[in-house]
Amino acid sequence: MPDFADPDISLGREEESLFARDERTTCSCGARRRPATGSRTSSRSSSTATSCGSRAPCPRPTRRATGCAATDGELLPRTTTIHDAAAKLVADGIWSEEDLRTRIPVLCHQRHVTPVAVCRMCSVHISSMKRGKLTAGRKLVPACQHRVETNMVVTTRAGLGGYNPATKDTADTKVIERAATDVNDSVRLLAEFLVADHCHEPLTGTKRYEDELSTVARSLDVITGPEDEPVFRVRERLKRDPDLPSRNAPQRHQPEVAPHPPQDGAHGRGKERLADANRAWEEWNKQVDDGYPYSSRTVVVDHDRCIVCDRCVRACSEVKPFKVIGHTGKGYGTRISFDLDALMGQSSCVQCGECMNSCPTGALSLRRRVQPRAWEDSPEQIR
Repeated sequence: MPDFADPDISLGREEESLFARDERTTCSCGARRRPATGSRTSSRSSSTATSCGSRAPCPRPTRRATGCAATDGELLPRTTTIHDAAAKLVADGIWSEEDLRTRIPVLCHQRHVTPVAVCRMCSVHISSMKRGKLTAGRKLVPACQHRVETNMVVTTRAGLGGYNPATKDTADTKVIERAATDVNDSVRLLAEFLVADHCHEPLTGTKRYEDELSTVARSLDVITGPEDEPVFRVRERLKRDPDLPSRNAPQRHQPEVAPHPPQDGAHGRGKERLADANRAWEEWNKQVDDGYPYSSRTVVVDHDRCIVCDRCVRACSEVKPFKVIGHTGKGYGTRISFDLDALMGQSSCVQCGECMNSCPTGALSLRRRVQPRAWEDSPEQIR
């Protein structure tokens, strides 16, 4: 039996749980450090036994790390999760990237930040050794956060099609097929909920961001048809009530935002084209300011597209050190917030754009920062 604790994680999102770091009691791969006995000199030895089952050199880490820490030119990995193991299969050429995206779809997970397992799109079924017998699990677990164990059997959406060929003949076919059905039903239902509540007409017809939610939904046949005319295959009872208010309405009084005057820049071009550019610029800003009041001069904030996946929160606090983005509200009204629920443009946000790069749905997208100037070869509209 493995010598680590029960992998079932039931802690809240505010706790780091499995991936918590303590510079005094953990090694840089994320496992608990067993302090060496003996003299003070021996306790500083770089060879330390850890609960990850290896005796690799694990010097005392010099910083907190959510991923791999570099020590003497070597990368010491954190605790391996099911998704990490699947990514290793891709790196070894056993799976393709398409296999990974199809079998274990993800929305809230990025490999360079702490896993939080809030979207549950990566749910898989596991069977593990208990009392010397392979026992099927009673529930689905998130692949992005659940650690791997010796002799663990993982069933993804692929079912028997993704089973290890070396042991496929000895597998319990009924258990695997039932588990694969549970995984597919669960992941598809989650995708239907997210599409029904968070997919709506974009601001413009121009592709302004990568919509990972739509990509995952298409792989599950929740969205079909061409991209310009998508068909949402969502059950009627799951569709969003049209009477529900928009999450973009400010929840308390906000000071008025000063208008953003367009910058003139004809540079010798005709006045007619400059007037058209000014008109388009003013219409765009009015559309954003009226419909998305939480937006700033750099980022368009659309709370109705937000699935509260925490990617922007972790980007602001782990990738960047600012810690501006958090959460507010309850139930249907839950959304991200800036400082104490201020408008993004009036918060302490420095407009670095890291949250926008991390967003999988377009809830945070780029806003034009300057008016397009009317050069000879400039496009009519830049969004």
